[in-house]
Amino acid sequence: METRTLRRIRSERILGGVAAGVARALNIDPVFVRLGFLFLALINGFGTLLYLAMWLLIPAEDSREIDPRAQIRENVADMRAVIEEYVARVRSMFAA
Repeated sequence: METRTLRRIRSERILGGVAAGVARALNIDPVFVRLGFLFLALINGFGTLLYLAMWLLIPAEDSREIDPRAQIRENVADMRAVIEEYVARVRSMFAA
């Protein structure tokens, strides 16, 4: 039996790669995992908190860090970069 480690997949990400990583670990389509997070987010908001916690705690597939603290710092930097990218996209949509 093949063991799979849970890693965020940056190459298949829409936001943080969490859903793609969970889907790969469970060998299912990422759309189902994304719909699960969305369903939980719409029902009680738990999906959003769960997604953010997993984004913070699960290392990326290309992470070279071994220390958990260093992985979390790397994940925070990744979160910041993604948020800044989306903010820049929104600003460019409304710029004259």
